[in-house]
Amino acid sequence: SSYLMELGGSIRWIDVGSMPMDISNKKKLLTYFPKAKIVMNYGMTEAMRSTMLDLRVDQNKLNTVGRALPGNEVLIINEEGVELPSNKKGEIAVKGPHLAMGYLHLDRLWKRQMHKGFYKTKDFGSKDNNGFGQRSWRYMAIINNGIVEKWWQEPGINNTGSDDDPYVETTPENAINYLS
Repeated sequence: SSYLMELGGSIRWIDVGSMPMDISNKKKLLTYFPKAKIVMNYGMTEAMRSTMLDLRVDQNKLNTVGRALPGNEVLIINEEGVELPSNKKGEIAVKGPHLAMGYLHLDRLWKRQMHKGFYKTKDFGSKDNNGFGQRSWRYMAIINNGIVEKWWQEPGINNTGSDDDPYVETTPENAINYLS
């Protein structure tokens, strides 16, 4: 850690991409890299960098995944697609220039994930009145010709720093093992 502290003063920028991280590790990054701008983003393959959190600027919001980037929109919706008020949990839906154009040769599946121009992420969370979002859990499915063949769901895991491993069930390894 002393080597890291010595090296850390020369690092100017760190971008942590779409990987949940507990608060204690976010604080360690701030300590080890005192001059670096450190940002984290929330997103997925279909919608990279939906939100951004500047760890140094928003130290009182380290339990969140940040706010929507300019040009992006993030909603929390219920099962009917209705936007929920602040601090209510629902499905995270995103819209903006960062959104993929669709799934190659799977238009029907893409359309099923869309609602009024928003991509339904299958991630669940909430958003405070300042727009800072919190992802609470995720699910993953194997869909074969429009039929859900296999379903995995996280057991209430969150970004508050209270869990060691934010991905237990929805790991790529589980999908690969199932398909093997």
